[in-house]
Amino acid sequence: MGLHAVLLLVVHVAEIVVWVWMDDGLKIELCGPLRLVAPDGTDCAPRSSKAQGAVALLATGQNLSRSRAWLQAKLWSDRGRQQAAASLRQVLTELRKSLGDRADCLLADRKNVGFDPARVTVDTDGGGEFLEGIDVQDPNFQDWLRVERSRHSGTPIPDHGDRHGLPKSLQQRRLLVINNAAQTRGMESFFAEQFSDSVALTLSEQISVQIIKDESSKPSELDFVLRTSASMSKGHAGLSVSMQQGAQGHNLWSGSELVMINGAQPLYHDDVLRLVNEASENVSEALYSAARLGTGSLDAAVLTRIAVRKLFSMEKSEQVDADAMLATAFDLHPRAVYLAWRVLLRIVMLIERHSGLPDDYVEEANEMSQQALELEPMNSMVLAAAANAALVLRSDNTAGLEYAERSLKANPANPFAWDCMSMAGLYHGHAELANRAQIKARHIAGNTPFGHWFDMGCAVTATTIGQIREAIIWARKSAAMSPSFHPPLRYLIALYAHSGQMAQALDIVRRLQKLEPDFSVDQLVADEDYPVNDLRRSKLLSPSLVSALT
Repeated sequence: MGLHAVLLLVVHVAEIVVWVWMDDGLKIELCGPLRLVAPDGTDCAPRSSKAQGAVALLATGQNLSRSRAWLQAKLWSDRGRQQAAASLRQVLTELRKSLGDRADCLLADRKNVGFDPARVTVDTDGGGEFLEGIDVQDPNFQDWLRVERSRHSGTPIPDHGDRHGLPKSLQQRRLLVINNAAQTRGMESFFAEQFSDSVALTLSEQISVQIIKDESSKPSELDFVLRTSASMSKGHAGLSVSMQQGAQGHNLWSGSELVMINGAQPLYHDDVLRLVNEASENVSEALYSAARLGTGSLDAAVLTRIAVRKLFSMEKSEQVDADAMLATAFDLHPRAVYLAWRVLLRIVMLIERHSGLPDDYVEEANEMSQQALELEPMNSMVLAAAANAALVLRSDNTAGLEYAERSLKANPANPFAWDCMSMAGLYHGHAELANRAQIKARHIAGNTPFGHWFDMGCAVTATTIGQIREAIIWARKSAAMSPSFHPPLRYLIALYAHSGQMAQALDIVRRLQKLEPDFSVDQLVADEDYPVNDLRRSKLLSPSLVSALT
C-alpha cells in the first residue's frame, strides 16, 4: 500500500472515530432555555425543575462535576441531609432515564456526580438569558443563579429581596501595599518592607484580594493603600503605619508601636504581630461595613467576612446562613480558605451542640479539610483548620500538632495559628505551652470582633493549669462579649462552684438551660459525650457538684 493510500486510510479512520464520538456525545446549552441536545437534535433535558437544576449545576462545575453534598445544599437546603440525599438519588434516576442510551454519560460515585467531559460539551455562547425560565425553588440555588447570570452578562447582580439584604457585584478588590518612599536607612527600610509583606500575606490568606506593590498606581475607590515608616535605635524599633482607602486617600486606620528588640527580629515581637493583624482586620471590616451600608459591592471577599461574622455569632441560624455564603464565595472564587472556614464552622457547631447536624458532618468536614490542603497547602488558615479537624474530629494528635506547627511557620501573625497550637498543646498534655500560645493568640487578635473565641481559649488553658481566678475572668469576658456562646457558661458553672460561689454557679446553670433546654449539671459531670473534655481533665467536675447545684 502506497503512502498516499495509507494517508487516505488514516483520514477515513479519523472521520469514523469523530463520527462515532459525535453520535455518542451530548451538548448542554445554558443560554436561553436549558437544553441537553443529542447529535440528532433531540432534547434530552429532564422535565422536573430540580433535575434541570442539577444539570445546570453539573455543567458549570469544574470538569463537569460536583460533590453530592454541594448539590444537596444548592437544591434542598431546607431538608435534612438524609432526605436531601434521597431526593438527589431520585433526580439522578430521572436524569438517567431522560438520557436513554446515553445514560452512561452521567458518572456518579459515593461522593461525586458529574458528566463525562469526553462525551459532553457545554455551550454558553448562544443568545438569550442564562438558564432562561428555569424554576428551582430553593434560596441557595437562586443565589447561585443570580451570581451566574451576572457573570455571563457582565452586569451587577440585581437584588430581588435577597435574604442577606445586601447589594452584590463581582468586582475584585485591590490592596496597594506601599512602603514609605522616604525610608533610606537599610535596616529600617527592611523592617517596613517586612511589615507590609506580612500584612499582604495575612490579607491574601483570608480573603480574595490582589496585592500590588507600586507607588505609581492610582488607587480607585475600592483600593487600600498601606504606608509604613520604621526607625531603629538603641535596642528599640519603632513602626508607624496608616491605611488609606479610595482615590481621595481617606484615612481608614493608623497605628504605631515602639518595641524593645535587643538584637531580635522586630517583626516577630508580639506587639508588631498584633499590628499586622489589626491592619488586616481593618481592611476586612471596611469592606464589611461598606456592604452593610449599601455603599459597597459584595464579592467573595465581602461574603466571607460577613460569613465569618455570622460564624462567630454562635447563633445556629446565623451559622447555617454563613455556611451557604461561604459555599457561594467558593463558587465565585474557588479558594481553599473558604473551605477552611466551613471546616471551622462545623467544629464550632459541634462544640455548641447545635441540633440537626447531619450524620456525616464529620466525614464532610474532613473531606473539605483535605480538599483545602490540596488547593493551598501553605495557607495558615487552611493549616489551622486542618489542625482543628485532626484534633477534634479524628483524635489524631500527631497530625494536629504537625498542621499547627506548619500554620505558625506559614504566618505567625495569624491568631488562629496560635489558637490551634494551643489546642495541640492541650491534646499532647503540655498545658503550660498551651496557655502561653493561647495568651499570645489573644494578644495578636487584638480588638477583633471574634475576641470572645480567644477569651474562651484563655479560660480553657488557665483552668487546665489551675489558675482558677484567671479562668473565671477570661470566661466572664467571653460570655459578656457573646451571650449566646455556650462554652464559657459551662466552664463558669464548674469554676464558680470550685471557688465556693454557689449563687453565681446556680445563676449560670439557669442561663445555660435557656440556651440548652436539655442541659443538667449531671450531664456536665457524667456525660462523656458532652463537649467539656478539657474541663473534665482539670478534675473540677465531681459527683458532689451535682448535689450542690440541684
